[in-house]
Amino acid sequence: MERAYSPSRDQMRRCIDATENAIELIQHGDLTRRKVAIELRDLQLTMHEDFERLKDEMTEFESQVHKERIESAKWMNEKLSAARNAANQAIKSTILLKDIQILEKKVDILKESVINVNKAYYNYQKNVDVKDLMDQVREMVYRTEKKEKELASQFDGETGIRKNILRGAVEGLLGLRSTNPALIEEARQIAYELRVFRDAAMNNNLMAMIGKSESCKSSSSMDSSDGRETAFTGFSSISERKATPDATSSTGWADQNSSMRLRIPASTSTASTTTSSIVTI
Repeated sequence: MERAYSPSRDQMRRCIDATENAIELIQHGDLTRRKVAIELRDLQLTMHEDFERLKDEMTEFESQVHKERIESAKWMNEKLSAARNAANQAIKSTILLKDIQILEKKVDILKESVINVNKAYYNYQKNVDVKDLMDQVREMVYRTEKKEKELASQFDGETGIRKNILRGAVEGLLGLRSTNPALIEEARQIAYELRVFRDAAMNNNLMAMIGKSESCKSSSSMDSSDGRETAFTGFSSISERKATPDATSSTGWADQNSSMRLRIPASTSTASTTTSSIVTI
């Protein structure tokens, strides 16, 4: 027996099919939403891990810069201490006094450079420039090594300076030209007396001779003291008369060494005492 066609039943069937399709679409949309949420969560986790890694790298970089700054400061303190000790030893030498004063000015310039580097470091969070900082550190290292080499070369050349001074003094006195015969004779006598010390300087035993003469000086009498003062006065008069226009040197070497000889008493009083002992022994 065939069923009769019912419009209401057909309508109900279509409604049921539409409802099932809607349920399937809702389920599919929910799955898609969950999938997007999971992907978004993975992306957030990845970004968080990258951010933490970048933060750790920045912290490590900051600690490394701080460590390098401390090591550089220690290294600079060691170099400055060594340079200060060398400068204190060099002060005892009267010949290197002017060079030490120039070196002190250079050390002040180096100190200002260190202060500028520290200021740049404390402001590095605002405008960090590692390349500029490393260039300044390299420049300080180069300048410090250059100062050490200059100071070492000055210490090595102290004996040569004595040789040049004595040799220049003898040759300058012997090469003196003047219209005053007494002046020429007195200059030659002093040059003959200085020859002994020039030869001692050439043989690298000048300091031993001076030390021996100082020990003999303590046991000398008042007459010998007067003789030394007279000889030193004569040598000073020769130096003053050599600076006048009527006394001219025959060679450029004599003029150069005359200026070297006149520079010693102006530096310190100890050099004058050493010169007087050299002349009168």
